Amino acid sequence: MNKKEQVNKRLDEIYPQLRINCKKVCGAGFNHWGENLLAHSIVSFLNMDLDKQYRIMCEDDAAENYITRGMAISIKSYTSTFFRIYRRDLYNSRELLEINYEKYTTKIDFGEDNEHESRLTCIEKAVNNLPYYEKFLVKKHYYEGVNVAELGRQLNIQPARLTSDIKIALLKMKKQCK
Repeated sequence: MNKKEQVNKRLDEIYPQLRINCKKVCGAGFNHWGENLLAHSIVSFLNMDLDKQYRIMCEDDAAENYITRGMAISIKSYTSTFFRIYRRDLYNSRELLEINYEKYTTKIDFGEDNEHESRLTCIEKAVNNLPYYEKFLVKKHYYEGVNVAELGRQLNIQPARLTSDIKIALLKMKKQCK
C-alpha cells in the first residue's frame, strides 16, 4: 500500500473523532459553520506535502491532534482563510439571523393609572405648545431622526446654535411635564 492510500485509510479511521472534536471546538456555532470548518481543516491537511501528511498521520500518529488544533486556530483567528471564506459574511449581515425579540422583551403592566401613558401625553402637549421654530426643531430631530448637522445644512444655521436651541426647547418641555 502506498503513502496516499495509508493516509486516506488512517483519515477514515479518525474521521468520527474529528467530527466530535469539531463540535467541541465550535460550541454553539457548530450549526452555523461546523461542517465547513471540518471540511476546510481536512482539505488544508490534504493540501500539504504527501511526505509530511504521511509522517503526521502514520509515523507520529498525531493527525487527530494536528487537525483539531488547526480547527481551533482557524475558528478563532480573524486572519485565517476559514474566517475570510465562511464566517466574515455571517458577521457582516444580520438579516441571516432570525431572532424572536418577543421572548427578550417584558411587558409592563402599568395598571389603572397609566403613568407612562400620561407622560407621553404630556410630552405631546408640551411639543405642541412650543413656539413654531422650537417645535420644528424638536420634531425634525427627535421624531424624524434628522441629525443636527443635516438640519444645519437645510436651514443654513450653525449646528452648535441648533443644539443650543433644541436644549432650550427640551428644558421648556421638561418644565411643563414636571
